[in-house]
Amino acid sequence: MPCCILVALHLKRTARSVSKPLLSLVAVTLAAENARAQAPVQIQQLLDPATLAAYREDVPRFGYERLNQIVKDEDTLWYDDDVIPPAYQDTIAPDVTVGCRANSFGAQLIVPQGRPTFNASGDDFAFPFGATAGTDNARTEVVDFLSLPKVDGRALPIVYYIQRGQRSGFGLVEWRWHYPKGTLFGEMIFMRDSEGRRVPVELRTREKFKNGWAMNAYRPFPTAASLAAAVANARPQCAANPELAAFMRYLQDPTTLVAKRLDSAYFRDVFTQDGFLDVLPDAGDPALIHELLTTTPFVTAFASPWKKNGTATTWAAATNAADGIVPVGFEAGVIEVGDVSCTRCHKDALRPIADFAPAAVLYGDIWGSDQIFSFHVMDPTTCQGASTDNRRLRPSFRASGLVQQYDPKTHGADVYVEFNPRP
Repeated sequence: MPCCILVALHLKRTARSVSKPLLSLVAVTLAAENARAQAPVQIQQLLDPATLAAYREDVPRFGYERLNQIVKDEDTLWYDDDVIPPAYQDTIAPDVTVGCRANSFGAQLIVPQGRPTFNASGDDFAFPFGATAGTDNARTEVVDFLSLPKVDGRALPIVYYIQRGQRSGFGLVEWRWHYPKGTLFGEMIFMRDSEGRRVPVELRTREKFKNGWAMNAYRPFPTAASLAAAVANARPQCAANPELAAFMRYLQDPTTLVAKRLDSAYFRDVFTQDGFLDVLPDAGDPALIHELLTTTPFVTAFASPWKKNGTATTWAAATNAADGIVPVGFEAGVIEVGDVSCTRCHKDALRPIADFAPAAVLYGDIWGSDQIFSFHVMDPTTCQGASTDNRRLRPSFRASGLVQQYDPKTHGADVYVEFNPRP
């Protein structure tokens, strides 16, 4: 039977129901006096207009109108590693606080016992705190965005405060920042095809609710069956192309899964996962793959297996082909799309490195704050190795009101819920 007929029943794609409305609007309310006291927030883009326009041009359509609105909203703040370079804090020292350091700088300074907390090249933290999950061995491009909740049309700010105290017998000076309930972060993952064109792979989101963060991932094809259906629809004579016909048979074969383990060997007890990958062959039709990735609406992959074989499950495609629906080395198939999977790592933002390398007690914390790694409030021009505290608020964040010092009289606990900061 032709492959296009075998998948005919899959041509109509429906969104998978999930256990909670991860992208429903969060009801955000402030007391009237708090709203009046709130300084206005002006969103100032960090990316230059040409770069931002190019990213937006490459972002796919989504099967959820709210996401489409967010990516078009002028109040959505976009950033990449060039404008917010990854950075962590060195929060304690015998006499001085070193302050902000670029992730790429720490491996040069840390004691030998702590060197494995950084990757082999020394330009970022080691798995699982470096690259976005499942991409450590893949070549990807990432742009992030931040959508803040609004009250009466005004975005609510990010708040920060400075915690002072003691850790391991030394002085502690640690910057903490957190986000209002209703904040949504997006992480858009791209790759380059064999012709050098940037094409979308996946969007990952984290949205803040009263009791923590909820995550989701959006893909053009959350299951092997959905990809097979799309191929059959776009190439009705697929059986006449031997390479494409073999690709279709592979998609429909449940026995193709291969075992894979992801292990944060040095970061003890953070992330160890045994799972499976489904390494797709080359479809032999680069134009088709490009068309599918750039025209198919991305839909949720929450708790959705890509393929199963008995008890063996993989959660995303993998490939060795230069023109695949994911990049070569993509290992996200080991990780189920769900809150528990992501929280295993994100909960350790701002955790002391000494928890993993006791001899590195003076070398600071895992990057990020409030379970978000990619964003920080500090002026990146100061994030070098210094002998005195070099931390200061990014000037544009201060001027725009995007980041404000926490004030319990202004920033209500019903909105700033992650922890109870003390000024």
